[in-house]
Amino acid sequence: MGGPGWFVVEHGYDRFSAHTTKTGKLAWQGEGNVRAGDRTRIVVHHEARLHALSATTGKPQWHSPLALSDDHAFGVALTADAVFVANATTGQVHCLEAATGTVRWTIKQKCANTSLLVHAGLVWLIDHANRLTAIAPADGRVVSTATSKHAAAALANSDGWIAVEAREGYLGKVECYDVPASLT
Repeated sequence: MGGPGWFVVEHGYDRFSAHTTKTGKLAWQGEGNVRAGDRTRIVVHHEARLHALSATTGKPQWHSPLALSDDHAFGVALTADAVFVANATTGQVHCLEAATGTVRWTIKQKCANTSLLVHAGLVWLIDHANRLTAIAPADGRVVSTATSKHAAAALANSDGWIAVEAREGYLGKVECYDVPASLT
């Protein structure tokens, strides 16, 4: 994970450092488990809360009011203006303002795991019934579902499809779903 001129290295549980890409020199260090990042911020989990840090300086931007357990049963995805959190323990999905950490909306949506991504203008997750579920980022409305037998993780492609890693015992396979044009 990184941005223009820097990259992040995790050092075991609850510690990480940011380095310059040109020299590899240490730029800054932080505490927490890195959950997501983009060119402007890094979102970390530390002491049962989410924290956003400046990607370039490491200075705190905000601390989330959401209480998250230390079991790491949640996923985080970012856009330029929002941070999405899927909590498998509580069965909720939250949307936070990226600039402030203020909660925009919360919906009840049981998640099977912590795989969460933003693609084609929608928030995608695997629900408790192993369905690939698309949520509208503006209001948390479920706009589409696709059934997968044993979904484990979802990955996006810029060509308009979602790949779902499906596991059945020790065997794995990838299922691909077209993102309907009506959803993009």
